Amino acid sequence: MCLGAYSLYKQRQKIGDIPETDNELKCHAIPESALSEKYLKNWVMWNGHEHEYQLHENYTHALDQLCKQCADQADTQSESGSLRDLCDSMLAFGS
Repeated sequence: MCLGAYSLYKQRQKIGDIPETDNELKCHAIPESALSEKYLKNWVMWNGHEHEYQLHENYTHALDQLCKQCADQADTQSESGSLRDLCDSMLAFGS
């Protein structure tokens, strides 16, 4: 699932449109490029739901969830640290 779809999914959960879930990601299947500035710039306007769910302002909710779930699934401290660095960069980029 791309970050845009995941953001819409988590935003709809946050506002009560659909039931909340946790730990639904298989983080080792997510490419590192999903946490790149280039990728983040490309998904912001991808399917027409951006304004309805204010994804441009609320993508950080999904990114926080992704980072939390994937940190919990990290196999090593090094992996967790690298993920934390990528997440911090993406959260700073969106600010």
